[in-house]
Amino acid sequence: MAPKANAGGDKSITLPCDLIVINGSLSSDDVAIAKYHWTRDPISLAAGSVIENSDETAVLKLIGLVPGRYLFHLTVFDFQGASSSDTASLIVESPKHLMDHVEIMIIADINFSLKTKRQFTEPASVPDA
Repeated sequence: MAPKANAGGDKSITLPCDLIVINGSLSSDDVAIAKYHWTRDPISLAAGSVIENSDETAVLKLIGLVPGRYLFHLTVFDFQGASSSDTASLIVESPKHLMDHVEIMIIADINFSLKTKRQFTEPASVPDA
């Protein structure tokens, strides 16, 4: 009998998330799975990286993804050479609590004394209009 691939179904995550896992370990065969092979669909975003050569294991591990939709195909092979494929969809969403925040980076050489340093570390206030 041919194996049956199971890419783990559709998944949605919200950033920040250091490690994203797509689990294909529920794939099955009448004897055993000989090989797992994950591929990213060409229409998916190119961001992110596969780590630990996990694209050749049951569990795909990803880092560095950005918001968007990704499709990953899992193909499993048995020892007779038969194969089966399944697709997992991953939706990566922006962090909701950071949507209204602004990050400002000032790259400059600053020389200041301990006395003036306190001014930079105290909370700022905005005067009433």
